[in-house]
Amino acid sequence: MTADGGTLDRWRSEKTAAFLSSAVAAAEPDPAKAALFKGMAAAAEEQAGILAHDLGRTPEFTPSLRSRASSPKA
Repeated sequence: MTADGGTLDRWRSEKTAAFLSSAVAAAEPDPAKAALFKGMAAAAEEQAGILAHDLGRTPEFTPSLRSRASSPKA
């Protein structure tokens, strides 16, 4: 796989998914549901790590304004 813009876009999508899933997990009062979201966040982080390896670097990540505004922490 080449380190093209598509890989970077997928990396950003995975990091955004991890950010949002973690935020939902932190706000979820039901421990079983929170655990599901924590698992989703961990899976997204793992996939982002694979994509970062494909990129040859780990870019800096800042969630978009839209992601920050729509997260339960907002």
